[in-house]
Amino acid sequence: MYKRIFDLTPVLSLMVVMLIVMSAGCAPPATPVTTEAPAPTPVTTEAPAPTPVPTEAPSPTPVPTEAPSPTPVSEEPFEVVFGLATDINTLNPIHETYTTDLVISEQINEPLVVLGPDGQMKPWLATSWELVDPTTWRFKLREGVEFTNGEPFNAEVVKFVYDELMNPDNAAAGQPYFTSVVEVKVVDDYTVEFVTDGPNPVLLVRLQALYMMPPEYTKEVGHEEFDKHPIGTGAFKFVEWEKGDHVTLEANPDWWNGAPKVDRITFRTIPEASARVASLLSGECDIVEVIPFDSIPQIEEAESKSIITRLGAITYVGLDTLHGGPLADRRVRQALNYAIDAEGIIEHILSGYGQVVPAALWPISPGWDPDLPVYNDKEKAKQLLAEAGYPDGFEFDFQFASTIQALVQIKEVAEAIQSELAQVGVTANLIEMESGALFDAYAESKLQAYFFPWRSNPEAATHIRTLIHSQTRGYYYQNSEGDKLVDAYMSEMDPEKRYEIGKELNAFLHEDCPWIFMYFQQETLGVSDRVKWDMNTATYHAQYGLQLSPVE
Repeated sequence: MYKRIFDLTPVLSLMVVMLIVMSAGCAPPATPVTTEAPAPTPVTTEAPAPTPVPTEAPSPTPVPTEAPSPTPVSEEPFEVVFGLATDINTLNPIHETYTTDLVISEQINEPLVVLGPDGQMKPWLATSWELVDPTTWRFKLREGVEFTNGEPFNAEVVKFVYDELMNPDNAAAGQPYFTSVVEVKVVDDYTVEFVTDGPNPVLLVRLQALYMMPPEYTKEVGHEEFDKHPIGTGAFKFVEWEKGDHVTLEANPDWWNGAPKVDRITFRTIPEASARVASLLSGECDIVEVIPFDSIPQIEEAESKSIITRLGAITYVGLDTLHGGPLADRRVRQALNYAIDAEGIIEHILSGYGQVVPAALWPISPGWDPDLPVYNDKEKAKQLLAEAGYPDGFEFDFQFASTIQALVQIKEVAEAIQSELAQVGVTANLIEMESGALFDAYAESKLQAYFFPWRSNPEAATHIRTLIHSQTRGYYYQNSEGDKLVDAYMSEMDPEKRYEIGKELNAFLHEDCPWIFMYFQQETLGVSDRVKWDMNTATYHAQYGLQLSPVE
């Protein structure tokens, strides 16, 4: 690890002394007074005066002009250490859906557009775009951009990345985001077109997940090796990844957007919340994420430390509705929702840093209805269980990871859910898993119930298609009526009409209960005052270059 400040004064002082000694050694010796010379007083013009020193010899004071002026303090490269709550899974962009992976990968690999702090899409590797017809989007690309291995960025790169993402042989985790794109056309070196299977109002948002990769390097090393040594056009270059411990990046001085003001970033994995807080307070880390709410006062009272907040995650308990048993019955799923007091959990466990979300849309998503009723009625829960044939309740497994993305105090929340369900006769067997294992089991449809967050793209509600539609993930919930509403919602170009469809969709999901609806959590981070971070508070994503700089 780099030392952040290194005092060179002793070294420079030694250099000065050595220069003086060397200079004195090189000067001709003083000429002794000979008998033939006139008396030493007055000194004759022929004899060199002992004072001053002859002009041939450099004066020991001041230091010779050839020597550089000493600098009191010299700084080594400025490094920032970022403490993460969970380890990363991959650095290959086509395989990334996990948000912790993305916050690192986005420093290396970049998309065409990004979400700005104002919630609007901004140019990035694309400089402009236009809707040519209802199903064709044309993008002008930024010229003069290169990958850090020297490969040029152009339209062929965009097509290559799309083709790699959609190639079934690659089993790309990001593939569901682009099922509506049927073709990417190269118009010229710096113009590319995306053709969709119908009107697509959220394509720009989707394109945040299409990260550019150098074709020649990728083809040469393959995707498995790319995961270990990624190359991109971004603000930082990959240095090393020690799984379970840290990932280190160094600045790309030739970044098209200007050299970063931070020379090196190390992302450290620190799963234990108390250890993350301690690392911030001790100065070991400059930024740490997922601060437990009960630790906020301690950080706010500490010298040179502060708390910042940003858009967090919607949380829910996913339910397996597809493999029979009680959870396949809508009345049972409604009963589980009625059994949970989400507002009480927010107040007593999250210290008020949250908002109840009684359906699948976020509060900032098109179609959010603030008047949608909140579930919380244990007597109603018991009534519905009896109607469904479970007057004495039933039992199911409930998996969770104590550290997953930016959620805090997950175990306490899971235990509270377990306690609430027990009050209506339902037994939830808590099973704690490592986050990576939980994601694997989720993708393999092995879970009955699971506690999950969703953090990205709330402004366009693209999570609805990803999580709800039967043609995308569809691991645990499929409904043809829901599919039709999702399709209409994701294809309506008129904002007002889309809002109304979203409202109808959200009401349908509120009634059908694919999940136990929980809450929207605000995320808190601790930051050292030695670092200035112009953070994009609108989203966990779009932190390109991290916008970090030393405090002057």
